[in-house]
Amino acid sequence: MLSRGTVDNDQLKTALKAQKDSGSGRVGEWLRHIGAVTEEQVTQALGLQWSIPVFPLDRSRRYLECAHLVPFPLLEAVEMIPVHYLPASRHLYMAFVDRINYTALYSVEKMLDCHTEQCLASQSHIQQALNELRSKPRPAEILVDKLVDPGQIAEMTLDYVSRLGAEGVRVSGFGGFIWIRILAPAGFSDLLFQVSKYRLESDLATAPEE
Repeated sequence: MLSRGTVDNDQLKTALKAQKDSGSGRVGEWLRHIGAVTEEQVTQALGLQWSIPVFPLDRSRRYLECAHLVPFPLLEAVEMIPVHYLPASRHLYMAFVDRINYTALYSVEKMLDCHTEQCLASQSHIQQALNELRSKPRPAEILVDKLVDPGQIAEMTLDYVSRLGAEGVRVSGFGGFIWIRILAPAGFSDLLFQVSKYRLESDLATAPEE
């Protein structure tokens, strides 16, 4: 932003000092806090720095057509939105705020058998989209947020598999959740187990064959 003339040296020094004094926050956040830049300018700058496109989430509502592909608790946990899907090539564009969660991208690819592409969107636009999606009808999503052990997870999964007459099961996880998708003739259902209470060191990112 300095090289493009969006901010000057004094503004950058002020933001860096505020960041150092507080011990937290990104430089872009502090530049916004002192009124030097807008949220959109920070997002555009990140896109240029990382060579990642910025999706116009404020002008496109295509996310309403594909957001159901990923369970809502996962979208909320990682602060991301599926914004555009191309059925012919099976490309799904996923928008993030200021850091790309590659574990989430890999997990979504394996669970949906598609190819994911990352992009950016401003935090306020992603939050507005999440708020709207929260009130929309969605496929069956069963959330288990109480502490369960692996044996209980397997037992509950087998119970749903039997009840739904499943033809296949896919398993992966990120954002503190184990994500199980049960594929049945009537459609798919998602089981989500909140495992952050186990204090996992890293996200589960496996997806066995159906």
